[in-house]
Amino acid sequence: MNKIYLSLILLATPAFAAANSQTNEPTGTLITVGSDAACNYSNLTAATFANGAIPNIYVRVAKNVAPRLDLLPGRNMTIEGGYDTCSDTTPSGRTTLNGTGGSGSVLFATASYSGSTTYDVILKDLQISGGLGSGTPRRGGGITINGPFMVYLSNTVVRDNSSTYGGGVYIKGLAGNAAASELSQLVLSNNSYIGNNSADFGGGVACEDKANVRSYDSSISNNQFAQAGGGIYSLGCYLTLYEHTGLFQGILFNTGSGILNAGGGIYADSSIVFLRGGRIGKGEVSANTADLGGGIYLRNNSQLYAYDASIKLNTAIAGGGVYAENSTTVIARTKTGANCHNETRCSVLSDNRATAPGSNAGGGGGGLFASGGTTRISGTFIERNQADGGRGMAVRVINAGGTNSGFDQNGLRLLGSVVASNTNGGGTVADYASIVEFKTSSGAAGFNTFARNRNVFNIIYTPSTGTFYGIDVYGSIFDATSGNAAGPGANGPVPLGDCNRLHESTSTFATNSTRSNGFIPQFVDAVNDDYRLGGLNLVDWCDESFNVLASALSADGGPRPYDDPGITAEFGNYDLGGLERHPLDLIFRNGFD
Repeated sequence: MNKIYLSLILLATPAFAAANSQTNEPTGTLITVGSDAACNYSNLTAATFANGAIPNIYVRVAKNVAPRLDLLPGRNMTIEGGYDTCSDTTPSGRTTLNGTGGSGSVLFATASYSGSTTYDVILKDLQISGGLGSGTPRRGGGITINGPFMVYLSNTVVRDNSSTYGGGVYIKGLAGNAAASELSQLVLSNNSYIGNNSADFGGGVACEDKANVRSYDSSISNNQFAQAGGGIYSLGCYLTLYEHTGLFQGILFNTGSGILNAGGGIYADSSIVFLRGGRIGKGEVSANTADLGGGIYLRNNSQLYAYDASIKLNTAIAGGGVYAENSTTVIARTKTGANCHNETRCSVLSDNRATAPGSNAGGGGGGLFASGGTTRISGTFIERNQADGGRGMAVRVINAGGTNSGFDQNGLRLLGSVVASNTNGGGTVADYASIVEFKTSSGAAGFNTFARNRNVFNIIYTPSTGTFYGIDVYGSIFDATSGNAAGPGANGPVPLGDCNRLHESTSTFATNSTRSNGFIPQFVDAVNDDYRLGGLNLVDWCDESFNVLASALSADGGPRPYDDPGITAEFGNYDLGGLERHPLDLIFRNGFD
């Protein structure tokens, strides 16, 4: 009988309300702004403060508008560019609002909070450039949002601005912790772009005090920062990156320049971050650079939920993809088969690099470095990550001892994933070299495939420690090309093993791993990174009698377990490794319909 477990893969998550990525068509009384005779006003400040009795205004901004800085009041308004003159009725391209020569934000929206009152501001078909930010320290080079505004950027570019906080955009809400339904919001949609900006904090966007930032089919890219947050700096905010369907969309190519900067893509302090892929595209954080957390840096009980998302090609000294300090990190596949943007690799933590040498005990974690907190990874392809010093080439978790056992323990829980082709980049292989490292941490690794990892002595490594922390390893494949299996460091705790495929039989772990075997895994095409089981010897081998729950989905989106009708189960219906073997049409043709 087929069993589909879909509800176990996710932790309880904060309340989330999906929002429509499309802004409404412009409505309201028409006002024109520009420098020709047909225009009602010559600048946006005058236009948006005028006619205060009108509840909604629709402002068309001609391309001939003069450079200046503008103040926007608390009212509902649509500001649309792309018109050659004020008499033009057919837009094309964008209107540039240029702050060159001024000393503040190009657009500064300000209003007082009054109950639940909010103001919708739609900025459409604009380019906002040349701003230096307002106040001391300077905030919001291109745009400052200070008050209960719901600001929607549609096909709008914010570029070539600078400030101390928020080179492109600065948004501030009411002080407090992040939540899903706050009054201040910035929403990017319709191929909007925040790029080529610079700041100390938040090269692209800086968000503080209980505000929301959401992005659909847009890009926060190519920004520079000196201290924290190349794409986004978040202090107590709520961030959501929805699926991106176009080329070069997501949080991309942001770069740090200062000493010990953090969060090349996203810096989150006391914040909640969602990356949410869909049927068409991924939530993407890629090709960013920082000293700590090339892709994402988390601290102060921040929370990251990367669902069906891609964190790849990021670089840092430690934590190439993610660096989490006393925070919660969840990376998971949640969608079945072809329902997840039609890809086998739906949840990805790959091709990231940590550059610290082995002499740096605080380095490592090519894909992810976590100090304290809780880390949960399931249904994820963790491939081709690199830790130059060899410490946790894929994942490194330290100082996360935990308080409970089994499913409730802290530390790292790695389930139903493929961990392959990770390396230290060559050179001398140290005795502490590892693919996954638990240092003074607890955890569990279940139903994973470890294959073709290179330059490593131990796939799972537990360095010497004076305190014993429980680590369980079960239902997993350790491929012969991967070096040794799950072994301890000198005097380190020996993981408890059950129902694994091992290629060595002399270690303490191997002799203590019950119901395990040494069968050679028959992958479909490991040379070309296809780690599905083609043979029968590791199929329907295990049950779920472990002290933690089995993975709910195979890494390619198939249900677990699938009872192969041609195989007599050894101990249960679960296949070993991260990829359950199914008929192909079950995953990719029917999508479990």
